Amino acid sequence: MRYNDPELQRRLAGEYVLGTLKGRARARFERLLRRDSGLRDEVAVWQEQLMPLASALPPIAPPTRVWRNLQTRLGMRAATRFSLAFWRNLGLISSTAVAALALYIAIAPLHAPGPAYVAVIADAQAKPAWIVSTRDTTLTIKALTPRALAANQSLELWLLPEGGKPVSLGLMPLAGSKTALLPAPVRGQFAHAQAVAVSVEPVGGSPTGQPTGPVVYQGALIVS
Repeated sequence: MRYNDPELQRRLAGEYVLGTLKGRARARFERLLRRDSGLRDEVAVWQEQLMPLASALPPIAPPTRVWRNLQTRLGMRAATRFSLAFWRNLGLISSTAVAALALYIAIAPLHAPGPAYVAVIADAQAKPAWIVSTRDTTLTIKALTPRALAANQSLELWLLPEGGKPVSLGLMPLAGSKTALLPAPVRGQFAHAQAVAVSVEPVGGSPTGQPTGPVVYQGALIVS
């Protein structure tokens, strides 16, 4: 790997500060830090940019009607797999998730003006697993650190329109990135949605068109 590439150094430094650089990659990066003052400067820049942003944003509690709608539409009153406490975490955006969003905005390429949405999808411990973004007709999903799955399982992404049923946005990648075209009816529902969620489903996705397994990830939609 070309560690002397300035763009690569910038991305690695950002992931290091964010905490998404793990295992051998993180250990290798820390070895480089000990002998590369320029790389240490890059890390310091990211720390200065991300940490104040994370601490400056207070938690935001969504309206009570959001939880009522989710309970009704997803059948949480009858199905124990959907925990109300889990969904309430949607309004408490962690500093890590905010930092992940800041990192995405900082390194993502510029696009033409148009309606766009971004969500940092995290688990119940607020650990970011994916960044989901839309631009006009395109949905992009970038994997960060998702959980391992059994061979007979898939993870499916759902858009949660207010007052409507969950809408499938396809299966989640466990590594790398995925880009897909959004059908016109689905694009129109983003304006009426506040969140996305990820459920565990059989291989290939839900057989019913609605979540059938536990919801293990969530993320608030933000207009970018």
